Amino acid sequence: MTYKSLHTPDGTTPGEAFFSMVAPLLAASTSIVISPLAKKYINSSRFLQFSLSYLMVVLLAILTCTILSNYLYKILTTFAIILATFALFSDKNFNKPNITNKTDYITNHRSFIFIMTMVSILAVDFKIFPRRYAKTGCFGYSLMDSGVGLFIFSNGIVSPEAKGKREAIKKSITGSLLLIFLGIARLITTVYTSYKVPESEYGIHWNFFITLAMLKIFSSFILTIFSIEYIYINATMLMVAHEVLLENGLAMFVFENTERTNLIKANKEGLVSTVGYLALYLYSVYFGYIINKQEKALEKILRCLKYAIISLLLHVAFAHYFGISRRLANAGYCYWVLFLGIYSTVSHFIVQEYLSDRSVLSSYLFYAINYNGLVFFLLANVLTGLVNLSIDTNSVGPAPTLAILSIYSLICCGVVSILYNKKIKVKI
Repeated sequence: MTYKSLHTPDGTTPGEAFFSMVAPLLAASTSIVISPLAKKYINSSRFLQFSLSYLMVVLLAILTCTILSNYLYKILTTFAIILATFALFSDKNFNKPNITNKTDYITNHRSFIFIMTMVSILAVDFKIFPRRYAKTGCFGYSLMDSGVGLFIFSNGIVSPEAKGKREAIKKSITGSLLLIFLGIARLITTVYTSYKVPESEYGIHWNFFITLAMLKIFSSFILTIFSIEYIYINATMLMVAHEVLLENGLAMFVFENTERTNLIKANKEGLVSTVGYLALYLYSVYFGYIINKQEKALEKILRCLKYAIISLLLHVAFAHYFGISRRLANAGYCYWVLFLGIYSTVSHFIVQEYLSDRSVLSSYLFYAINYNGLVFFLLANVLTGLVNLSIDTNSVGPAPTLAILSIYSLICCGVVSILYNKKIKVKI
């Protein structure tokens, strides 16, 4: 008997989990594509550049996660038609023989993931956020489950190793100290304010900042020993070993409802899932290394699509036998996230190469978020906590909820935009 058979999946369907990300992605792509149409006004005003991206990407992300969630496919179709229309008038771009080395598409992908994460972590606390989009208890697909893994994927593709550089272990450990500090600070704050944090996510003392720190440290050790060109082999061995251990009792240890009498039991979700996340991170680093190679645009697209298909097939195989669980970060989940991440990255690349004007490859807001990504994420977490401590989110109606989410997202986007405008990069 497998551990999958002991639990009923919740969340949503794989299709809705996929398209709930694709609809805002198409909107983000459209905002970049249409920018040249208002070039005379947009490029001369950073405020107008910011406003266009905020309205088309951030506000739409809020709406698709709340009151427009039941109209997801209509929204997706609308933006797909808009992009297809632009593609019809961009046929000449498909014959370009040049080798590309612009990485704005990576900026667009990362910023898009940051925005979806920022919106979801607060929206989930309100009634108008669909429960099927929230994190699953044991097994299943959901928008928020995907977002956790995609955040890790987005960090992996821009790591020093992905750019062909080896980061010294000492530097990696030093760099993760701040993440550990943030994790401890979050723990102290939640305990002091009696802020309710589900133990089933990472455990009692563990949190996502600790996971990020552990990934940075462990991946540095592995990438120092093994060549980046073959790191996917190490990632695969780690993923398979993780799945074998889960199948042979580790998953039951995580899911069993027993008292958390020691540090290991208290933080079993965080400890166990870190192994799966480490494999996902190593895959992401390898993918980042691959896409950083200079090659023709069409060759890059075909290569990315190959990896996306392989990831999807592996996901289907593992999910069929063992289920998909964010809580365990098992193989089914990690390959699903890898598929979504590669799909998102190659989609942004196609827009950059074939649909966008060469003078506008990204938006001002996307550059700003990518410039201070972790500041953006940290600010979103702090504001989310303040909102939850200030009001009873379960009693707030739809209109006030949208107002709160709009102001919250405007503050997050506004702060990083101001920092970017002043070229202030906070090293976190």
